[in-house]
Amino acid sequence: MWLQHVGKDDVTCKKEYICLVAQLDSDFRAIANDVASGKTKDIKVDTQHVSGGLEPPSSQPIKPDNTEYEKSLTEDERTIDELYSSVTKDKDGKLLLEYLNAGKLTPTSVDKTKQTPLMIAVENSFSVATIT
Repeated sequence: MWLQHVGKDDVTCKKEYICLVAQLDSDFRAIANDVASGKTKDIKVDTQHVSGGLEPPSSQPIKPDNTEYEKSLTEDERTIDELYSSVTKDKDGKLLLEYLNAGKLTPTSVDKTKQTPLMIAVENSFSVATIT
């Protein structure tokens, strides 16, 4: 797709982009038609309530609300979840082995999502020595 635009000037690329978005978004198409016909001379954008899949820029990703999930955990699940979180936060395979050797985790320990230490190790790309 990018090769289609090689050698085209910015204005041509922008026009093609506007045409593409207008094909996909009926609200945008109506606005573009009004601007092209001269019916609309000034566009005010409400960045708080943008429609058509266009999102205002955000400097930070929105943190998911885990309140219900956390409330549903048993004490054992909460403990395992905290141990897994400490391991995955820094992708620390040695820490996972420490938890296993100390008996804080067993090879069959599962969290609420049924993940085992082996699954955590594989998902976090720990070394073969850690996994075996």
